[in-house]
Amino acid sequence: MDIKEIKIDSSKLDHADWVGDLGRDFNGVRVKVRAVENKNWRRLRLKLGNQIPLKRRVDGGNFLPEDQDKIIATCLLEASLEDWEGLTMNGAPLPYSKEMAQKLLTDPDYRKFFDAVLQAASTVAEQTREEAQDIAKN
Repeated sequence: MDIKEIKIDSSKLDHADWVGDLGRDFNGVRVKVRAVENKNWRRLRLKLGNQIPLKRRVDGGNFLPEDQDKIIATCLLEASLEDWEGLTMNGAPLPYSKEMAQKLLTDPDYRKFFDAVLQAASTVAEQTREEAQDIAKN
């Protein structure tokens, strides 16, 4: 394996970019996200993790799945997701709002959205400049 294959563009960690390939359930949808592990994400994750009581941790300090999901959803909301395009509600465009983003990221019935945004935030720093420009044009 060539070491260049695992290199990311670290300058993208703290800058939002559009990601459009969210999977088959999200045709025509794209999200504007900052990368997982950007500076604000790491600070917030640490703060939220420290708020979880030790009695709720298992196996030497690991978080319960529901606590992990809450931390990740909050990090996506506060430190990653900035906008979306292509989502609709009852056939009408659904404009981005923090309130709607919170609902979609925390409601278990919208788990596919949570997973798609997390995947986008996990890969945004891997996009080439050309890929990001193509997505921004569409």
